Amino acid sequence: MKLEDYKPEIEFIAWDKQNKVLHKNFEFLTSGDKGNDWIVFKSNKQSLSATVHPFTNPYFRQQFEILPYTNYKDVNNNKLYWGDILVDNNQNYYMIIYHEKLQFIAIDLKYKFNVDNTNYKMLYAEIYYKRIGSIYELPAIQKQFNIEV
Repeated sequence: MKLEDYKPEIEFIAWDKQNKVLHKNFEFLTSGDKGNDWIVFKSNKQSLSATVHPFTNPYFRQQFEILPYTNYKDVNNNKLYWGDILVDNNQNYYMIIYHEKLQFIAIDLKYKFNVDNTNYKMLYAEIYYKRIGSIYELPAIQKQFNIEV
């Protein structure tokens, strides 16, 4: 076995808070760390020209909620990102709220307690959980569980 066989995939999706659009295949550059910095990006919803200039599509960084991939997949082989809503066979709903060093924490939306990936079921997300979408794309779930986005 080689170390490079265990490198995590680094990819992002992003929620545009102002325009209410979820960007997939999100690639970006920022002018600094959160604050009044700018972000230039391309995604499945926005491309850059062949002669990219930093002022082609600058946006304020605060306009976007950037959501990393957790390196986990669900029962249907869908990639799981921060903010994703998962459902198990008992119709319990969970939202991925945190990810670090290939670990993630999901909150049970009904009972409001955290379930981290030391829980047997979370280690096997591909067996137990189905991704139904990002919380940003699911207004019915937002309303049902009183979640503001």
